[in-house]
Amino acid sequence: MDSIKTNSRDKMSRPDFKMPDLTQGLYHSNTINKNPAEVYEFTKTQSNLSKILGDLPPELENFLDLTLTSADSVANDSFRVVYTNAKTAKIQGMLTLDMSAGPASKGTVIIAQGKFGNFTTKDEGPSDLMNVFLKRVKAMVETKVLATTNGQPNGEHKH
Repeated sequence: MDSIKTNSRDKMSRPDFKMPDLTQGLYHSNTINKNPAEVYEFTKTQSNLSKILGDLPPELENFLDLTLTSADSVANDSFRVVYTNAKTAKIQGMLTLDMSAGPASKGTVIIAQGKFGNFTTKDEGPSDLMNVFLKRVKAMVETKVLATTNGQPNGEHKH
């Protein structure tokens, strides 16, 4: 598996900077209505990650057990956070979050790139999980709350 090395000298605007090969993994993006520094501070905090990954749907449980590997500024208002999956998780690999200012410097574009080693392209679990993960990051950063239906009626009525 390829490792992604980052440090403060990496610049996303440099001609020699190359994005990881997205054909070898998963790729999802979202826009968050906060500045890149706020999103970066949130995503590099392990306790925030635990909140995001808590209470996942049963079909997505045990796919991720992430540990922070690196967190760096890669350019002005651009950041990268890398998490590595534990060996006990259902899939092995890493999740890289790249954050930069959105169009017209409004909000943050966050790109999640996953490189996972032991699933097939027919397996939608990791892709679904990354999509859920980004939606939860957006909700937590913008509102500080994760919406849930726990404890609410499920619509079934007994006659």
